[in-house]
Amino acid sequence: MPDNTARTSRRVIFTFFARVLLALTTLAGVAIVSNMKTVTVSVSSTDETRRRFVAAFKSKPQGAHISFPTVELLWKVLAPNRMALVRALTGAGVVSIREAARRVNRDVRAVHSDVTALINAGLLKRSEDGIEFPYEAVHVDFVLKAA
Repeated sequence: MPDNTARTSRRVIFTFFARVLLALTTLAGVAIVSNMKTVTVSVSSTDETRRRFVAAFKSKPQGAHISFPTVELLWKVLAPNRMALVRALTGAGVVSIREAARRVNRDVRAVHSDVTALINAGLLKRSEDGIEFPYEAVHVDFVLKAA
């Protein structure tokens, strides 16, 4: 079993590839599903993320895709309160954090913490005017197998 340093190192590298892939695929064009801008959130290996990265670098559209190395991390980032926030921001355009908190009927500090996590994951975008969920839909894609 790898030590924590090796695990952290792999997570940092994985996160780097996932963010670069998201940037490249956003430049190449967001996936269109039923005429909607959709982001796919998945659990995938470093090799799979690397494969999508190389394909995107070769100008093969990959669609907007955010990958997590484990199901546990996906659920940690996309906890129920955070998904409620994403749902409330869908189609809302740019809003302030205060307005986002009002929409989900939660404390501004708690929402700020969730917004930061969602920005770091690539689901929300921050601008001078506020925050935005730049997609019309989220597609979550992963397979659970027996341990």
